[in-house]
Amino acid sequence: MNLNTPNKLIIFRFILTLIIIIILSFVPLSLTNNFSFSIGSDIYVSWLNVIALILFIIASFTDYLDGYLARKNNQITNFGKFFDPLADKVLINSVLVFFAAFEYIPIWIVVIFIIRDIMVDGLRMNLSTKGKVLSADKFGKLKTFFQMIGIIVLFIIHSQPTSNYWGYNYDSYYAFSLIPILIALYFSIYSGIKYYYNNIQELF
Repeated sequence: MNLNTPNKLIIFRFILTLIIIIILSFVPLSLTNNFSFSIGSDIYVSWLNVIALILFIIASFTDYLDGYLARKNNQITNFGKFFDPLADKVLINSVLVFFAAFEYIPIWIVVIFIIRDIMVDGLRMNLSTKGKVLSADKFGKLKTFFQMIGIIVLFIIHSQPTSNYWGYNYDSYYAFSLIPILIALYFSIYSGIKYYYNNIQELF
């Protein structure tokens, strides 16, 4: 395996994802143990939530940086083509699962994202057995971009998981925080259909 800088950044993104998952797991506990700060009357933000947001922004930046360096230095590899989109999906879907549990986002949106990604990864694995690599196209990249923006917005808008006041409400103005995620949902479905349409002959 050619462990050039772009590939190292991909591995680093996997490591950051694991750290973010561990941190988010302890967010509710941190609020009950006063590891938080106040931003208003009865509104507290966990310091772990802030740390997870910062790490997510860093991980998101590595997604841009590894692609930029790979193209600039002509270091595009099959490892990068395969694992770069996989690293994005693991990062994004892991955070979205926690957001659904924290009631920041409706669960059905997360389910659609995960089902789409499983189907695309299945196609990618099928093509890899035939010596072909399914690279992310511009619509897949737009999906990832809006997912990352949407997650950052949700991190900022919501401060407390699973509470009556901050829990997700279809009728509240917090629904507007889902706009980037809904745009990502469109690109997710469209790009998934496009991947299969362009490679349907390879499946049989």
